[in-house]
Amino acid sequence: MTTERRYFISSHNGTDAEKLGLGIRMHWGVENQLHWCLDVGMNEDQSRLRVEHGAENFSRLRRIALNKLNGATSRKPMASP
Repeated sequence: MTTERRYFISSHNGTDAEKLGLGIRMHWGVENQLHWCLDVGMNEDQSRLRVEHGAENFSRLRRIALNKLNGATSRKPMASP
């Protein structure tokens, strides 16, 4: 039998371990979903940007695009100008 321990730093002033554990799992669920969307939907892991701030800049642009796509309510194609 093995025991696994994880330590977290938090400003939470309660001692309810069950509530704290639920919050941690919810946070990582959101994080994992975001990274999955960025990798699968935008192929972020295959990016080869390595020069100066290119990787960080494009990462931010991908997140902005993903937020815009998630907030879109219309499924109609964009009209031509």
